[in-house]
Amino acid sequence: MIDFANITVTNVGNEQLPVQAQMEEINIAPPTAVVSETIIETPALVEPIVETPVTPVVAPTSSEFNPKEVFGEEYDSIDKIKEALTKTKELQGKVLQYDKPSLKDPYVASLTEWLDQGKSKEHHDLYYNSDPSKLSAADKVALQLQVESGLSLEKAVKLVNHKYKLGEEYDEEDPEVDIARTMLEMDANTATKVIEQIRAKAIAPIASFDYDAQVRTWEPHIVSAVDNFKEIEISSDLKYPVPASVLAEAKAHIQGVLSSDGVEMDVKDPKQREIVQGIARDFIKARQTEDILKYARTEWEKKQIREKSNIPASDTTPPVVQKPGPSDWMKTMPKLDM
Repeated sequence: MIDFANITVTNVGNEQLPVQAQMEEINIAPPTAVVSETIIETPALVEPIVETPVTPVVAPTSSEFNPKEVFGEEYDSIDKIKEALTKTKELQGKVLQYDKPSLKDPYVASLTEWLDQGKSKEHHDLYYNSDPSKLSAADKVALQLQVESGLSLEKAVKLVNHKYKLGEEYDEEDPEVDIARTMLEMDANTATKVIEQIRAKAIAPIASFDYDAQVRTWEPHIVSAVDNFKEIEISSDLKYPVPASVLAEAKAHIQGVLSSDGVEMDVKDPKQREIVQGIARDFIKARQTEDILKYARTEWEKKQIREKSNIPASDTTPPVVQKPGPSDWMKTMPKLDM
């Protein structure tokens, strides 16, 4: 606590003033205590959250798993279960292998095999749809009419129904109807024999083409075609003699072409004979083009030398044979007709 009565203040001149004077000049009010208002808020009531306790899941250990309870008494271990599963997978694979459905429609598979043999689709369809064991008596007779008379299926069926009184409009107890249907059974037996003959012809293997016989048939024309090119005309007065070895190669080449699979030619056809002759010409020219050009150049050089060597010479000057330049022969050489 400060004693304000005994406080002295020193002035500038170091004179002490009475305490009262000092009190008059300096009036210091005592400090006032500051009281702060504290507001206390009452907290609102909050409902408590009740949490559901979570029960931890404990995975069973391997010692707790009993295979017998799941798979039976014979499976007392994991290894036996794995072995059984492996065998099951192998068995499934074998079942799929032997029980695999056909990827092709039966008709498509049959037609493909038929066409691979070189047979026509029309004959295949006739054979495929004419199994007597799968046809009724009326179907057999109708098929016979189609084959022998050329009737359409619709007309053949209509004729059979009318002739043998087939249909709901006919009374089976009518004697005429009974006789007509008896005639159908008899005619169906005859139709079966006709159908079997047709089917036998349809499935008969097609005779393979005899290419050796074709070569023998063409042999005289092959020789004639090759002999036409024993000499190749270069100009009106110059011909190239084709070596005999090349002619023999041309003949063997044509024989090879005619014996190739799929090459079927008629020697009586003039156009096909021209084709064979063209094969001989093209073969010889392809083999001899370079030799023909060399032969033509050599012969023309010889001709130039002969012509220049026949120039008359003077009495005092001996004849001089001038050698032609490397390209002089080309200036006078006519165009080759290859």
